[in-house]
Amino acid sequence: MPIAHLVLLASALAGGPTPTLSIEGECAEPLAVEVAGLTPRGRYQILYSLEGEGSDTVPDGRCAGIRSDLSGVLYHNTRRADAAGTASLTPSIPEWACGATVQIVDITTCTPSNTALLGVAPPVCSDEAVLEVPADCPAECTGGCDGATCIIDCTAPSSCQVVPVTCAEDMNCEVRCWGDASCQVADVTCPTERGTCDVQCEGAASCELVEVFGGAGGLDVACDGISSCRVGAVTCGDGPCHSTCDGLTAFLGAHDCGDSCECSSSCL
Repeated sequence: MPIAHLVLLASALAGGPTPTLSIEGECAEPLAVEVAGLTPRGRYQILYSLEGEGSDTVPDGRCAGIRSDLSGVLYHNTRRADAAGTASLTPSIPEWACGATVQIVDITTCTPSNTALLGVAPPVCSDEAVLEVPADCPAECTGGCDGATCIIDCTAPSSCQVVPVTCAEDMNCEVRCWGDASCQVADVTCPTERGTCDVQCEGAASCELVEVFGGAGGLDVACDGISSCRVGAVTCGDGPCHSTCDGLTAFLGAHDCGDSCECSSSCL
């Protein structure tokens, strides 16, 4: 996971610099912090709030009583800028502070910055739902049903080409692109609300230019065939989303993690 970046910039306005604050990244790694536009060799303080924006005052220190833009201010600590009015640090953010609202105050001028969110914790994957076995196997399941798993049969050479391949809802889905050149230029739509999705590109040149769209459940795309998945694309849903390319010269053109709670690819 990339190191998050917290950048504190400042614009020079009449009456002295006014710090402005922008934050990027997640709390899983130490933040790379840069502060600029502060009073040279002056001190600044960092304020946190778990309650968000408001109109509380700075609780203590030289600027005590100055209005902040936070509610429920937690005074953190003070740090000193260098001769250019800049500073760099890489703090580790405790789990409790993820998603907190942050503001900085130049202690020399008692000038506050704007507020910004202190990253957000990465989403946590929920357990997969336990699905009921349908009374009748849906028509989408061209390879039949195995309990609560819908099997889509693309095992014949050149099968499922240039067609929409849509998984049945409320079932796990297994798309078997086992035939050579199968599932080429196909659009595979996984269950949108409940159910996992397993796309198996085992045939030679299978899943070339395929587009796979994940849903709320887990998505696994395995490009095991020779030259499989070439220039294909995976668009993850909210669930865990993984693509692997173990086939000779197999690769994807794109793997978009989107809002996936857990995402990886060895195909790019």
